[in-house]
Amino acid sequence: KAERTRMLPVLTPEQCAAGDLLEKRRLRTMLALDEAVKSILGALRASGRLDNTYVFIASDNGFQMGQHRLMNTKAVPYVESMRVPMLAWGPAFRKGVSSRLVSNIDLAPTIAGLAGCRLPDADGISLLESTQRTVVLGQITPPGDLRGACWGLQDSRMSYFEYGSGDRECFDLRSDPGQVRNLLPPVGASSPPPPLPHDLPTPAQLSARLAVLKTCRQGSCR
Repeated sequence: KAERTRMLPVLTPEQCAAGDLLEKRRLRTMLALDEAVKSILGALRASGRLDNTYVFIASDNGFQMGQHRLMNTKAVPYVESMRVPMLAWGPAFRKGVSSRLVSNIDLAPTIAGLAGCRLPDADGISLLESTQRTVVLGQITPPGDLRGACWGLQDSRMSYFEYGSGDRECFDLRSDPGQVRNLLPPVGASSPPPPLPHDLPTPAQLSARLAVLKTCRQGSCR
């Protein structure tokens, strides 16, 4: 893996136990959120406005809770930090579960569209559009750690990131969902990288796509 991750020590049993306890406490705090949502929806139903209301429940980055030797941090390009669930319901949304790729920048044009407005300068894609994004762009900037900063792409098949250290990481998320085996060699490796699975883009193609999306604007950010 990238230098920042592979140099980390293995977690101790005490750290693992502390992480388990923290996770239990976080889950307990969700009870208060459940009660708050129930109260809000109850008030909307009582006032007759629930059927004309849109509700979004989203999240900031996810947290690492021991994965990749990382504890209680989110400034890394791994799926535990990048993938978060979202709930949305209202008259324009169909009931069910969607695997559509969505970025947090897609929420603003979605809400604007539901309100009858347009955001022509937005980089995001409204969830009301039939056009869907093909990848999600990620940017990780750990405070004071330029070598650990990175940009990358992720979809349902693969994850690709380039670090300030020069390292690159590429994971086949279908065969390696835990992102354990980086398919690209570390910086300074003498041997060429092995070929990626035939249905994945080449490292050169991934790097070129990333370079475009890093500076994209509006409709080109897809």
